[in-house]
Amino acid sequence: MKKRKLLVIFLFCLLALPFPFSLISWIGRSHLETTYQSDMPMLTISEYDIYVDTRTATSAELARSGVSYEAVAAIKSNDIEDELTRLSALPDEELSNRGYNTGQIEILHDYTGERIETNPKLRGIFADVKCNFYQYTANNISLSLKIVWEWTNKPMLSGISITDIVVIRWQGTNTAGLPMNLALNSSGSSCMINYYNPYESYQSQSSVSISTTDPYGHAYAKFPMSNGIANGSSYAKTGTLITKIDRTGTDAIKEAAFVFAYGHTTVALTNPSLSLPDPFGIYFSFGVTTMCKEVIRMNSSGIITRY
Repeated sequence: MKKRKLLVIFLFCLLALPFPFSLISWIGRSHLETTYQSDMPMLTISEYDIYVDTRTATSAELARSGVSYEAVAAIKSNDIEDELTRLSALPDEELSNRGYNTGQIEILHDYTGERIETNPKLRGIFADVKCNFYQYTANNISLSLKIVWEWTNKPMLSGISITDIVVIRWQGTNTAGLPMNLALNSSGSSCMINYYNPYESYQSQSSVSISTTDPYGHAYAKFPMSNGIANGSSYAKTGTLITKIDRTGTDAIKEAAFVFAYGHTTVALTNPSLSLPDPFGIYFSFGVTTMCKEVIRMNSSGIITRY
């Protein structure tokens, strides 16, 4: 029990940092497993990469990322290795009941206490987030972008007290190449969250309201990481955000630029917040980690390209 508490404290110190895009920004693009499906980019970010890159960063890199001295000390401790050692001693059945698959169980049983940065195979037991971008509808009057994200397995921190957030910003261009206003179409936009149990079986779907303080520039949705079923052991495995934006005048739409970010809360905050300080910046509040962020553009033919 003491080790489990130490791990929670460790994770709070590690992840409850002021992350605009801090640690994510200096994780090398080599860590972002990016592929293209036709014109639709897919981005994957791993919890393991965040941990390892934080541990191996220079003092200057950590300082630029806003990591405190206390957090650095926690990051370089053996708390997470101690927890992995404890898990490695558990029988297959118990690990399976905790949601680990056969491959992850094999990795855990092979673990001998080494530092996680020396064993890349351990990456397989941490959760990844994958984000995909699709054209939903597109013409010179309106555009609809569909974004789908998915956790590969249950993240370290989830539960009823954890609230995550997805945000999207946009800027329109007309056929003359000039800026144009594009307004959020609330009735044509939606956010759906799918909850799974630790055994990776589907449980339920929830429709989440979309909010905005500037219908000509951004929208966001917040959702609990658990639906409360089975003592909060379920988690929000997948989500789909559809954002429809319409022209406000008579100009034809040439294209729109979009920036999307998924913020995963790593401290028990019930109301994560954001700030939008520049045309395409997205900054989350203390304790919210940017797990997926991408800037793309989509034209009136529905073709998606990365900036």
